[in-house]
Amino acid sequence: MIVGIDISNWQNAVDFNAVKASGREFVIIKATEGTSYVDPWWQRHVAGARAAGLVVFHYHFARPDLGNAASAEADFFANTINLPNGEGAMLDMESGSGSLSGWLMSCADRIQARTQAPLTIIYTGNWYIAGRLTDARLATYRLCDAVYNPGTQFPSPPPPWTTGPDFWQHTDKATVPGVTGACDEDYFAGTMDELRAMCKGGPAVAPPDTGADMTPDKEASVDEAYTWMVYADVLGRIADKDGYAWALGEARKSHSNLLWEVINGKEYMSNGGLLGIIAQQQAKIDALTARLSQDEQNTVHQAGAAASQAVIDDIQKLHDHLAAQK
Repeated sequence: MIVGIDISNWQNAVDFNAVKASGREFVIIKATEGTSYVDPWWQRHVAGARAAGLVVFHYHFARPDLGNAASAEADFFANTINLPNGEGAMLDMESGSGSLSGWLMSCADRIQARTQAPLTIIYTGNWYIAGRLTDARLATYRLCDAVYNPGTQFPSPPPPWTTGPDFWQHTDKATVPGVTGACDEDYFAGTMDELRAMCKGGPAVAPPDTGADMTPDKEASVDEAYTWMVYADVLGRIADKDGYAWALGEARKSHSNLLWEVINGKEYMSNGGLLGIIAQQQAKIDALTARLSQDEQNTVHQAGAAASQAVIDDIQKLHDHLAAQK
C-alpha cells in the first residue's frame, strides 16, 4: 500500500521534501474547477512536488451543477495542465444532483482523449454516488473513494463499481510533516510501478477486474491479436459518442485486453490518432510473437482471415446500434 496526500490552495506553503521524507509517495493537486477557475497555488504545488520526486496527479473539480458542458470542462482542464509524461489526471465529482453518470463518463473520456493519459481516475464519495452515479459502465473506470474510516482496510466498492477502489481517501484530518494544518490523505492499493502505470507515458494499464476473465491465454492472444487490431480500427473509425460506449462494452465482453486498451476513452479519436494507438500496440504484439516458434507465428497472420466473418458481424451490430440511437 502506497500513501499520498491531496491538496489545494487550502494548503499553500507546503514543504514537499518533508512530505517525501515522511514516506508519502504521491500528491493529488487541485488544478482547475468548472470552465474558468485555476487554483492559484497549483503551479507552485506542482513544481515543489516534482522537485521532491513525488508522483503528481492533477485534479479537476467538476461543476455540472452550473450547467457546464462536460466537454467544455474537460477541455479547460486539459488545456491548463498540458499533462506531461509521468503524471496523471483525476476528475473530482461531488457537485450537482440527479442522474450524472452520462455527464461524468463524457467528461472523463474527453479528459483521457485530450491529455493522452492512460485513464482518468474518478474521485468521489459514497455519499455522492447514491442516486447520481448508477450506470453499470462506471465499473470500468478507476475509482478514488472518499470514505473516512479508521484503520487500513480498504472499503468495499460502492455500486455500480464492482472492484476497487484503487485509491482510498481515508481521512481529511491527516497530520503530515511539511503541511501546515490538516490535509486529506490517500492510500493506493498497489505497487509504485502500478501507481506510475496510471500516469501518462507509464507502462500499460491493465483493465480493472470486474469479475470476467480479462486475460486471454497465450495461444488466444497470439491467434487473435491482428483480428483485434482490425476490429478496433473499424470500430474506432465509425463510433460516435453512443457508438463508443457500445464498442467499449463489446470489448469488455470479448475479454480482449488489446481491444479494451485501444478503444477505451477514445470516443473522439481521429483516424490518424487511432492508427497511432495501434502502432503502439504493434510493439506489444511483436514482443509476444518473438517468443514463439515460426509455426506459432504463422498463426498470427492466419487469424485475420479465419475471423473475418466475426469482424463483419460485429461491424453490422455497431451500425445497427448507431441507427437505433437516431
